[in-house]
Amino acid sequence: MTGWDGIKGKATTPAKGESIRRYKHPDRGCDGNGFEVYGQRSTAITLTITGVDPRHRRNGRVDSSERWSQAEYSRRERHNSCSEPVRNTCTFYETCLEERVRCGPTGYPVACGQHYCQKFATVRGKFSDRGQVWLTDTMYCLQKKLVPYATGQKNESCSELKKYAYATHSICYVECGVCALPPSDWVATVDTIGFKELFGSVDALISMLETADGCKDFYLWLIKKTIR
Repeated sequence: MTGWDGIKGKATTPAKGESIRRYKHPDRGCDGNGFEVYGQRSTAITLTITGVDPRHRRNGRVDSSERWSQAEYSRRERHNSCSEPVRNTCTFYETCLEERVRCGPTGYPVACGQHYCQKFATVRGKFSDRGQVWLTDTMYCLQKKLVPYATGQKNESCSELKKYAYATHSICYVECGVCALPPSDWVATVDTIGFKELFGSVDALISMLETADGCKDFYLWLIKKTIR
């Protein structure tokens, strides 16, 4: 008897009154375990396979149309993990973004995103409690903005990616509440990274602060810092 994948198996003769046909498949499953196939004589064969991820089972059975190749399974798992960056971590930049865009050690994912994310993590203790919450939210926001590039929804050059990424800096800083931080946190932020690396464009940030609610104090402080 030939199985669903064209490989011959050994059929057994059903007992009197038995309506189930059964044969032992000579091949192995993806985990090296053997498996058996059962099916009604008058219907399409439904597979019961050992070694299949339980998330893909339905009432203990796996339909052949829902089996994934190992490569497809890995791709989907990676897509899912890269679609939702983990807070307070910096691995997204290398394992998700750089893995997809391949910009190299001097490209934005590794040289900028991961580098400054890790730098923020090392000075976290210098921030107030509110500042530490801001750091967590901002780092997550910056990574979340880059998810379309990490999952392949957007495909652009490394220079375009860098331009886009820096444009999100001011947005995330303000949306996550930089204006509500105490001045000591503003100093810690700038001392850690510097204006150019932190904001990409100070002029762009100032333009945003001019129209943002509750940002007058930070706006004036920033103006004074840039004039010096």
